[in-house]
Amino acid sequence: MQDKALRPRATRTVKIGDNHHRLLRILADMLGLSQQQTFELCVETTLTDVLNGEAVSSEPFSDW
Repeated sequence: MQDKALRPRATRTVKIGDNHHRLLRILADMLGLSQQQTFELCVETTLTDVLNGEAVSSEPFSDW
């Protein structure tokens, strides 16, 4: 389990919308990705948003 103190903080504003991780999970399911691959997809997408200077969702991944 991830330590909450280690998890980066971000705003709730998301360019794609508040359901952005849910949409990624649906896409990953359609592509037949494993839960770990889905997690990596969400993390990579979130990191890309951060690197581009865009606000990202702080929704935890623990609701899977």
